[in-house]
Amino acid sequence: MVYVRVQTTTVTAGVQRFFMCKKCGFDSPVVVEARGQGQSLSDFQGRPLADQRAKLALEQDTQCMLDMVPCPQCGARKNVATHHRRALVLSLLTVPLIIGGSLLLAALLMPARSISLQIGLCVWAGFSLVAGGAMYLRHFADRRRAPDAVQFLPLEKA
Repeated sequence: MVYVRVQTTTVTAGVQRFFMCKKCGFDSPVVVEARGQGQSLSDFQGRPLADQRAKLALEQDTQCMLDMVPCPQCGARKNVATHHRRALVLSLLTVPLIIGGSLLLAALLMPARSISLQIGLCVWAGFSLVAGGAMYLRHFADRRRAPDAVQFLPLEKA
């Protein structure tokens, strides 16, 4: 029996950044409540590698929350958030449909004697659709969390 030791580090921090809206020019210091999680399977350097990955995930979450939070004056989001949202929706609608549809078509065109291959293709088609839906739900969970995760500070507290 093989045992694998997984090192997991979770980091939650209030990161101070500066928010600036390109549309209306509003700027303010903000505190972003970000979180990151890192894992490592290495026995030799497991903890430092997990810590490093958690810090990187924390930095990515901070930037993601800043990109997704709407401006308190005009309500606009950064162009990056709009681009990510459009790209994500497009990929989540097309990639699973292409993969799932082609696998189902291949399963239907197979001869009846290879039923196990048909079942396998149907399972992979379902998996691609479920994975696409999970990514889609995670994206919208981040969007719902963004307004609560970013706290705008008055200029005198900066």
